[in-house]
Amino acid sequence: MPLTFRPFTLEDFTAFQESSTKDYAQELLRAGKAAQEAEALQAALAEFCGILPQGMATPNHFLNHLVNAQGQTVGFLWYGIRGEEIFICDFLIHEAQRRKGYGTQALEALEVLARGQGVQRIRLHVFSHNTAARKLYRAQGYREISRRKGGRFLQKILK
Repeated sequence: MPLTFRPFTLEDFTAFQESSTKDYAQELLRAGKAAQEAEALQAALAEFCGILPQGMATPNHFLNHLVNAQGQTVGFLWYGIRGEEIFICDFLIHEAQRRKGYGTQALEALEVLARGQGVQRIRLHVFSHNTAARKLYRAQGYREISRRKGGRFLQKILK
């Protein structure tokens, strides 16, 4: 049985905002896009709030837990839909659940959802230092469309 998406509750969202902002700030530091932790945290929070100005009620944004066949939460996926495109904003398989095929299953489930809504492509940003994620995306048919300092934008055209 493939993974299922379980929408965040308000409590989930509050915890996610805090942890996601901290994690993203660390990625910004690692990628050289911020020099100090306070600067990175401020930039991460500003970007998070800019993307979700109405929190989890922001239209066309979907924040979900990834749940396996045994009912365990193995990660999360946040994506936005704009026209014929899905943009993956944040995607994580919990460390203890990695290398079990859940990343592949999550991307495949997102593709099924996308096709059902007439979406033609899925895009995302991945930090250059995240080699494991880049390998997963390549294996799933995502191709680099541009580079920016510390990161790459990837895309998959759906057929």
